[in-house]
Amino acid sequence: MPAVREAARSHRREVERSDHQWLLIVFVVFATALLAFGGALWLYHVTGPHPQVTLALRQLKRLAKWILPGI
Repeated sequence: MPAVREAARSHRREVERSDHQWLLIVFVVFATALLAFGGALWLYHVTGPHPQVTLALRQLKRLAKWILPGI
C-alpha cells in the first residue's frame, strides 16, 4: 500500500507542476497580447486621425447592432 500512496503523491505533484506551467504560459500569452494591443492603440493615437479606420469601425458597429438588435 505505501508504494501506491507514493505513486499517487508523485502523480499529483506532476499534475500540479504541469498545471502551474500551463497557468504561467497562459498568463504570459495574455500579458503579451494585452501589451501588443496597448502598443497598437498608442501607435494609432500617436499617428493621428485615420478616417478609413473610423469608417470601418462605424460599419462594424452598425453590423453588430443589426446582428444583435438589443444592444
